[in-house]
Amino acid sequence: MRRWVRVGRGWLVAALLVGLVNWAAAADWPSPVANDVLPYPTSGLTHGPMLGRPASDSVRIWLRTDQPREFAVVYDTQVPLTADSPSVPGKTIAASDNTGMVDLTGLAADTRYFYGIRIDGQLIDTRVDFHDPWPAFQTLADAG
Repeated sequence: MRRWVRVGRGWLVAALLVGLVNWAAAADWPSPVANDVLPYPTSGLTHGPMLGRPASDSVRIWLRTDQPREFAVVYDTQVPLTADSPSVPGKTIAASDNTGMVDLTGLAADTRYFYGIRIDGQLIDTRVDFHDPWPAFQTLADAG
């Protein structure tokens, strides 16, 4: 009986460790607590990003900032978005009410892309809640 209890405890510990590893792996990047991203309210963004003009190989991203600023849209087919992820620079201008837009082109058809906005070198967390998945879009399928 005593041997059975030891074996049972061993399985319990193993199950807990496996569960802990799976839970840690499921934790979504990025961590606002670890300062991987800048919170939206302190980012300088006031509206957006909003996506438009979807196509099989491109999408347009629009945003508004609190003052004229340079920004970049970072995108990739997987997270985390890194310094190696493709990006397209843009800027908001006062003459357009501090709005700006960029076109992401050369994208693969029917493909999911994660995207983010970088201002002053910082990736902005545009999610409503940090438990939400990272923002993504899917390009349209080829017309043919």
